[in-house]
Amino acid sequence: MKVSVVGQGYVGLPLAIACTRAGHRVFGIDTNQSHVEKISSGSSPIGDISDEQLIEALRSGQYSAENNFEAITQSDVVVICVPTPLNTERKPDHTYLLSSITSIAEKLSAETLIINESTVSPGTTRGLIKETLDKAGVPYELAYS
Repeated sequence: MKVSVVGQGYVGLPLAIACTRAGHRVFGIDTNQSHVEKISSGSSPIGDISDEQLIEALRSGQYSAENNFEAITQSDVVVICVPTPLNTERKPDHTYLLSSITSIAEKLSAETLIINESTVSPGTTRGLIKETLDKAGVPYELAYS
């Protein structure tokens, strides 16, 4: 199975490595180019994943870090793991989430499973996420954890 994990931070990178170890082809997507370069060089940006674990995943050929959303076109599953900080009014800032799902919708293939792992308030999955993905005009499955 081909899996794209959008966001390669403290949630996304461990998930991507776990999927790689389970035998899946994994595309780790992050829009921060320097972050992608660091990961691609085998230097883990987070404490939960050692450099050795990252290098093993990279060398296997089953994991790669990308700074664009092209891999979405060939993915069976897309997991969204982007930050959802609070703004100055202590309300969720959906900037990263909206940017990610808009990019996903542009590349979405039919029958792809989209899983939102990002922290969101009730109604966001059925509202903002679904409404944005519906613009792709293809059937997809949507879940959240």
